[in-house]
This record gives sequence, structure tokens and C-alpha cells, in this order.
Amino acid sequence: MKKLTEKQRLELEARYDEYIHNQCGILHNQIYAWVSESKVPLIQVMLVLELLLEECKRECYKKYLEE
Repeated sequence: MKKLTEKQRLELEARYDEYIHNQCGILHNQIYAWVSESKVPLIQVMLVLELLLEECKRECYKKYLEE
């Protein structure tokens, strides 16, 4: 496989950043719609989101800091 030029690498990074940004927007909208439609009390939604955040942090810690 050919090595990318600096310009190609920067273009690829920019496209990837745009893709990630778009995916985050889609996820945000899906979660927002679910919360709105589910009628689950917001305090419970917040609790679940906090738990998910802590699980994510633990996984990132394991993956990136415990190697």
C-alpha cells in the first residue's frame, strides 16, 4: 500500500473528523428523541447516563492507560 502524502493525510483526517462529528449529531438526536418519547423521569435518565459515562471512562482507562 502506498504511503499517503501529507496533503492526503490531512484531507483524510478532515473527512474522518467530519464523519465523527456527523455521527455524534445523529446519536444525540436519537437519544433526545428516545428520552422525549419514553416519558421516563429525567432524574432516572440522568442516572443511567452517569452510569454509562462511568463505564465508558473505565473502558477507556483499561484500553489506553493500563497497557
